[in-house]
Amino acid sequence: MVKSGLYRYADMTALAWRPLSENPALAERLRDRFPLIILDEAQDTHGEQLRLLEHVFKQDGAAFQLLGDSNQTLYEDDGTAPAYWTPGPGCIPLDTSRRFGGEIAGFASRLTARQAQTIVGLGIRPASRVMFLFDQGKIGGVLGAFAEEARALWGDDCSRRDVWAVASRHDLPGKKGAWQPKSLVDYHPAYRSEGGSRGQANLLCRQLQKAAVHHAAARPPAEVSEMLAVGIAGLARAHGWKAANDRPITAHNVWAALSRRALALPRAVRRVLRDHVLAGDAVWDQAAWLVFMEQLLPLFSPHPQGAEAEIADFCGFVAEQKADPTDPERRSTKQVQFDELTLRLGSIHSVKGKSVDGILVVESEVWKGSGADQQCIDLTTVLPRAFGVTDQPFTGVGLTAATNVFVDVTRPRELLGLALRKSHSAAVAPAAQAQGWKVIDLTTILGKFDGNR
Repeated sequence: MVKSGLYRYADMTALAWRPLSENPALAERLRDRFPLIILDEAQDTHGEQLRLLEHVFKQDGAAFQLLGDSNQTLYEDDGTAPAYWTPGPGCIPLDTSRRFGGEIAGFASRLTARQAQTIVGLGIRPASRVMFLFDQGKIGGVLGAFAEEARALWGDDCSRRDVWAVASRHDLPGKKGAWQPKSLVDYHPAYRSEGGSRGQANLLCRQLQKAAVHHAAARPPAEVSEMLAVGIAGLARAHGWKAANDRPITAHNVWAALSRRALALPRAVRRVLRDHVLAGDAVWDQAAWLVFMEQLLPLFSPHPQGAEAEIADFCGFVAEQKADPTDPERRSTKQVQFDELTLRLGSIHSVKGKSVDGILVVESEVWKGSGADQQCIDLTTVLPRAFGVTDQPFTGVGLTAATNVFVDVTRPRELLGLALRKSHSAAVAPAAQAQGWKVIDLTTILGKFDGNR
């Protein structure tokens, strides 16, 4: 696997231990180079990773500091997985936030299920809080209703705002049993997660589609460049090319590896990517993709004998991810345009660590296994306690749901929305209104928000 440039998640830790074991002086050299270490998102660092970092940095006067929030542990595993870091009694609490004000802080405090915490909001502007009630017939209008609230709040400034709709589950689940909103796809059928089908996730076209989507969404150039590099590295490996010292080509060394073959090659490849992927339609239109291949593949010739079929498969066109071939604004399946407002779509992980202007948390499924006790609908499970209707503690999959919702509701500065089935809102909606939330019952509104445009 290593010779093919493939690594599993746990290999990061295992491969890091190897040179430390073979050369004990290496840890001291690292401490000399980095005398201050700050580990951010420490709650997502499991025991084996932490043991490695402490072996290197928690000695000889080096300053090793950890910043984390147990209530945002999204990557926790079950079973025999090592325990994740939790703050001890000597930790300094950081309970204040300048991202949002007291309205969101108070609501979020009731969702600190893993470790009780009273959050203090120091944000300057009061936040608007809106709950949308829907049924199967009105679920398609949820995003439009939220966009309407955003326009009412920000007016002409909407185009400059970072606004999201997120869900615990954002892929395309199977439709089994009674109707319930299982994923973000139920709210916006054109949405597809970046991964796509597993069989096509690593194909060149799929990787470049991800880059095109991020470029269209004005994501940081470094993110887009890395996605392009991943695709080109795969193409180089399919041709049997190697990096220096016979190492496998990866996204981190691909451009250096190409320049070793010809100094002008990296520039030529980047130009083709710019013209056909970022500024063109190659990843969305099969005819344009074929033209792109006619420009790109000759740069990697000659092809190794016997690898033609593998290269052809890797370079095949992937059509399933495109939402609407005739509408340029919907080429990205991860955002919806409502006049001047762009509503970005994604999972909880899409916004983790971010500050956004507004966010809509749509009710969806949390799935940790096939058993009934390993599945739940997040907002149905979480909101009764969040609004003080019940004090039932969160356990099992319910604890996962509470963590997901906590991460979501602590992202926005000025606008927080929740979308809940009306059939499960009898106790929650009145409590929300009593606490200053605006409740909009979409099931009583005729036609206004039907559809997503």
